[in-house]
Amino acid sequence: MYHFCRTVLLVVLWFSLLAAFYSFFSYLCYAGLCGGAVAEEISRNPLYVKILGYYTWLYPLIVFGALYLSRRRRQAEDAVGSLTILLVPLISLLPLIYIYFQVEKISNNYAKQQDAYYTAHPTDFVCAPGKFIRRDNSHFYYFSGIAGSWSVTYFDNYEEMVTFLENNELNILHCKNQKGISLYSLGKSYFI
Repeated sequence: MYHFCRTVLLVVLWFSLLAAFYSFFSYLCYAGLCGGAVAEEISRNPLYVKILGYYTWLYPLIVFGALYLSRRRRQAEDAVGSLTILLVPLISLLPLIYIYFQVEKISNNYAKQQDAYYTAHPTDFVCAPGKFIRRDNSHFYYFSGIAGSWSVTYFDNYEEMVTFLENNELNILHCKNQKGISLYSLGKSYFI
């Protein structure tokens, strides 16, 4: 049983070295090479970035040190000590796992915000599937696209928006909110 457990732990340790490469690329990304809201949010917490940076060089040292000490314990015929030493690198992965759970939580939060923003609200005027108009104070925003790929066009006034819709072969009569009220029926005076 000892040899089986030792073999399994050795295989797991060698594969766990991939965490060093993963943390290296994550470190590069969150230290400033990647863009986006998630990378920016994570880079605001310097502890996460520092831990990722340390794991790139410190974790391989921990693994190779544990392999060396485990071999020494095995040669001294200390089976329990040999297996215990092999568990140390796996335990040292816990902070890295915590960071990746936090990254996933931040990523999910931004994904929910993005879905809420790019989904038609009850007050928005839907012109066609995946195309709707949102009014914010005196400005208009035209959303067009599908999930994951959206374009937003900004308009200062009602006339600009109507001209844009005509140029893109969209009839303003078809733009309605959830109550069934047409954008055109409200008229220009409603939006001023």
